[in-house]
Amino acid sequence: PIADLGPGVLMVDSGPRPDTTTYAGWDVPPPRSRTVRLSCVNMLTYLYPSPGRPGFTNAFVGAKLGASFPQRLILPSLLRTFLARYAVAAFKAIKTNIVDGWDTLGYAGRIEACPAFYSIASSMAKL
Repeated sequence: PIADLGPGVLMVDSGPRPDTTTYAGWDVPPPRSRTVRLSCVNMLTYLYPSPGRPGFTNAFVGAKLGASFPQRLILPSLLRTFLARYAVAAFKAIKTNIVDGWDTLGYAGRIEACPAFYSIASSMAKL
């Protein structure tokens, strides 16, 4: 558990370097013309039960990303809007691709095959 947040699940996400053509077994297409590709995106998301709202989940998110922009061209409001949209898209993808299809993804079999590993997460779900 993280102090002051309680037990939860930590997700670590990282992106490819800018000069990469493959990443984690996937082909990375070249950037389109007139676009800037974010590089070295590193994101930590800590999901934990909401202490004030049973049945809800809180998310604590930290990110580090790199892009080659002159600082004077980045407006703080534009950056906040971009990051908010990115976060919403990420949470929608988690819901659509994982939560909504949980029963079809084979996690039940994985949990049964390795109870020692998954017992920690299942004990947190009972809190």
